[in-house]
Amino acid sequence: APLWLKLTSYGRPGHGASPQDRTSVTSLVRGLNRISDTEFPIDVIEPVKQMFEAMAPFVSEYDRKRYANMAGIGSDKNYLLRLKLSNPGAHALLRNTCSITRLEGSSKINVVPAEAHAELDCRLLPNQDPDEFVEDLKKIINDDSISIEKIMGFTPAVSKTNTPLFRVITSVSESVFGAPVVPTVSTGFTDSHFFRDLGITSYGYSPFAFRPQEFAGVHGNDEVSRGVKPVSRPDPRLLLEVALAVARGPEDRVGPRGVEGPVGLIGEERGVVQDLPARQHESLADLSSYFGIFSTCPRAGPEPVWPRITHTHFFRCFGD
Repeated sequence: APLWLKLTSYGRPGHGASPQDRTSVTSLVRGLNRISDTEFPIDVIEPVKQMFEAMAPFVSEYDRKRYANMAGIGSDKNYLLRLKLSNPGAHALLRNTCSITRLEGSSKINVVPAEAHAELDCRLLPNQDPDEFVEDLKKIINDDSISIEKIMGFTPAVSKTNTPLFRVITSVSESVFGAPVVPTVSTGFTDSHFFRDLGITSYGYSPFAFRPQEFAGVHGNDEVSRGVKPVSRPDPRLLLEVALAVARGPEDRVGPRGVEGPVGLIGEERGVVQDLPARQHESLADLSSYFGIFSTCPRAGPEPVWPRITHTHFFRCFGD
């Protein structure tokens, strides 16, 4: 889960021609160095462990044994360093992280500022308490002249995968790509946290087939997806097939392209959407009446709005 923080250091202002022993800038630099030098403890949570185990058969022989036994990886310092250098995104799933991303000091080169600022992009594991993490940071910085302000933070959450919706996503995807569906944990975040806060099971679903090594380049420098197999531009029909298969309900086991399995509940923790009628939905307008999220979609003329399940939203509309 993201935790964005602003650090503010205070000191005596002055002129650059008269150096001081301690300023807001030098204090901030020392504090940031302490954060940068800190390696937060390894904590392999169960969803991350399961993700690495599922990907183990598809990685190199050297990585395969480690992926299959990631729970004990904390003692292998050499491999952790190798993973950090070769796949920083995977390494970041094993511990809390903080990246120093923004710095602000004087507005002029010859002025010593009374305040200096830095912003941190911290990402916490789902089992972490943000307030406790901030207190730990204060101890690491160990400087009363530096304050920490929370810019943004979301409730950490993981959606279960033993749900009817996930079974449908798996069946449809495997029938199209002929590749296994691996539940992943992301260091990023999407708008799905708003739905999870309401008890709605939510997944980031992108209808592409990836090789395991391609995840290393996501959101990296010169970001590019090499060898990705999209569903033709992408094809909204695949996303629609998932929605229709769920809407058919548990009594209608035959889904699109031969997909079978019991479906019919979304957000079952709080009953946000209860048992859906087991019948074929002829139109998207008909389907939308059973998914409350669809009702927020704007309509353009008499045609029904095309829904989609996206990486950033549970259900959303094309064109919004």
